[in-house]
Amino acid sequence: MGLGYLVVAADYRNETRKGNQEMRDVSVSPVLTAVRDHHSRICEMWREAVRGIPSEEWASGSVDYLVPARHLVHVLVTNDFYSGDTEPGDYDWNGLFGGDWEGMEPDQLPSQERSLRMIDEIEDRVDGRLAILCDDDLRVPQTRTPWAGPTKMHQMLHWLRNFQHHLGELHAELRRRGIPRAGWRQLSERSRIRSRS
Repeated sequence: MGLGYLVVAADYRNETRKGNQEMRDVSVSPVLTAVRDHHSRICEMWREAVRGIPSEEWASGSVDYLVPARHLVHVLVTNDFYSGDTEPGDYDWNGLFGGDWEGMEPDQLPSQERSLRMIDEIEDRVDGRLAILCDDDLRVPQTRTPWAGPTKMHQMLHWLRNFQHHLGELHAELRRRGIPRAGWRQLSERSRIRSRS
């Protein structure tokens, strides 16, 4: 991640929090930097997996839940939900793809091209949400997703685990079908987030 990006993010945090009576440490958080980096690497693995699926396999499968197109929609919707602050009852679970993705016929599911664009959009949206947080935000109690844990940090780790878990499910399905899986992204590899500066 370039220094220019970090300065802009820190300045934005300072500007958005000037009205707060309590001064908080808005310096760049190593925890949030790590979360952003890992999220970016998981997104890149999803992109590689989506690109590697033959078009005739994209919206088909013997287990409806594991149809790659449907599985990816689920992942992007939950990634958007968990990284945001909308209450579960108020979140538009069908808004990202304009319909009931759980009940859509396979030919109505998003194409691979649209899905790749949506990975980019969700990655940018999530990164923007994370960029304005600081360590104090991670300690804030949360009741929005009680199953994830008592703080924002618990919620954040829950959705990262969920994102990686579903990639593992997709990989198992691709292995079953004899389709190559995405390669692991090492710490030394530059993530999309770092290369934007």
